[in-house]
Amino acid sequence: MNESILFGFVKGAMHLLALAVFAPILLSSGCRQKADLSTSECLAQLQQVFGIPWPTHYTNDHAGSYTYSARDNPHNVIVVTRLEVEEADFKSWQAKVEEQMSQYEGIAAVRDNFLLEKFPWWNPHEFPAAWVTRFWCKTNVSNHVAKLDVDAVKSNSCYLLFIQSD
Repeated sequence: MNESILFGFVKGAMHLLALAVFAPILLSSGCRQKADLSTSECLAQLQQVFGIPWPTHYTNDHAGSYTYSARDNPHNVIVVTRLEVEEADFKSWQAKVEEQMSQYEGIAAVRDNFLLEKFPWWNPHEFPAAWVTRFWCKTNVSNHVAKLDVDAVKSNSCYLLFIQSD
């Protein structure tokens, strides 16, 4: 057997062994979920970081967050919130953020199995692209670029806002 082929096989086997041993440890200790965060707490945190005002009249709301560790930042926090707002409240919010956030129409959300597993109410992927307007911005927070995505879905006479930051 060729030495380089044998070396490649042994190296690959070592990587698989390391993954089998360490992945469960890293996954179990690296991600903590907090689903008991209130919507108003989530929105207040997001407003503080991004300076984005949020609608104050909403219904059918859900919120949650989870933390994970990465090499460049050991304290990453993902915040997700889902709101239902009346069309007039949405249009008012849209006008307030048009200078702060980029806006893209007709972009379908991609199914995020990781988020869906943690938060079953996180379902922006179930709506057609024609119903979705995506808002996006970023900011620097202590040597880290924080991103904010909002998928606004037109549904009957209201809008569903799927808000995610990382």
